[in-house]
Amino acid sequence: MNSDVKTLLEAVRDGTTSVDEALLELKKAPFADIGYAKVDLHRAVRQGAAEVIYGAGKTREQIAGILKTMKENGQNRVLITRMTAEAADFVGKSFDLDYRPDSKVGIVGGIPEPTGSGTVLIATGAAKENAIRGLIMDDVITTHNPSSMLKMHENVYVVIDEELANLVGYKA
Repeated sequence: MNSDVKTLLEAVRDGTTSVDEALLELKKAPFADIGYAKVDLHRAVRQGAAEVIYGAGKTREQIAGILKTMKENGQNRVLITRMTAEAADFVGKSFDLDYRPDSKVGIVGGIPEPTGSGTVLIATGAAKENAIRGLIMDDVITTHNPSSMLKMHENVYVVIDEELANLVGYKA
């Protein structure tokens, strides 16, 4: 898809395609309809991060098909949430998958190096006790607790309720 956009922009530059025609083409291009899913191929351009695959309710074959479509269209880093171990085993046979069973998250393309910029806000309840404990109470950054990786950011604001604060032993 990236080469298609480049070709389209070159056509505008060369005068063989009008700006309005190019805009129309770009409006049609952002999605790939693969029957069981409409894959957003322009999300990275609009949002700064590629589409995320929500694994709950999808078959392992559907997850692999969506992932294949994303990879074919230049999205080399993909996050899959609510992924079952069965789906991870299946997808891992075709893609280099890093599966985190505790959080039911699959990552294809690795975790990017942190830039240290930006603000992350977490709002949570008691169900996230272990994640928050790893974020605010432990000194270790570990891939076993993905929330602990938020410590790599300069500005992290954590909003927790009183019940969760008591559970993790946090004293303001």
